[in-house]
Amino acid sequence: MAHGTVQQWHHHEAIEETLFIISGDLEARWRDGTDTMVEHLGAGDIERVGRSVHTFANTGTTDVQFVVFRLVLDGTDKRELIKNDKVVDEQ
Repeated sequence: MAHGTVQQWHHHEAIEETLFIISGDLEARWRDGTDTMVEHLGAGDIERVGRSVHTFANTGTTDVQFVVFRLVLDGTDKRELIKNDKVVDEQ
């Protein structure tokens, strides 16, 4: 993710998301009821946002590399569901 990039607030209805940070610094934001939670992540950190309303922001001066794990744990092929399960939320 390029420096200065901020994703839209969104959530997933059927999948859970977990991030593993490879390099750089990333700010994870998610909503817990009416509260907005913020976690600063760096290389080696793992953040599970599940199906919460969330966004990620690169507020640093370098690019961030990370891996996103999208999970539907019921033993069936969910590739199409994972590709298309994103709902953009208003801020």
